[in-house]
Amino acid sequence: MDDHRKDARSKFDVECHLKGDIGDTYKVSLSDLSFSGALIKVDDIVPFQIGDSCELVLSDKLVDFPIEHASKVIWVNSGMIGLKFIS
Repeated sequence: MDDHRKDARSKFDVECHLKGDIGDTYKVSLSDLSFSGALIKVDDIVPFQIGDSCELVLSDKLVDFPIEHASKVIWVNSGMIGLKFIS
């Protein structure tokens, strides 16, 4: 299977959060990251579907202000969620 992504991806295994439109927040893991999006691993059931808007919230215990990326869910499959950054 060819990989047709325009941006290189970097692998990660760090805790982060997905925040839904109504402020609901879910603990997830960042699996990989590029300039245009991210791959998220979910251990629990989360209610995100293709086309949903959300915020990927990245934070470090040493930082008081998390980094938030407005995102859109572009696919969901087998405990993984693909996000495209929209900001």
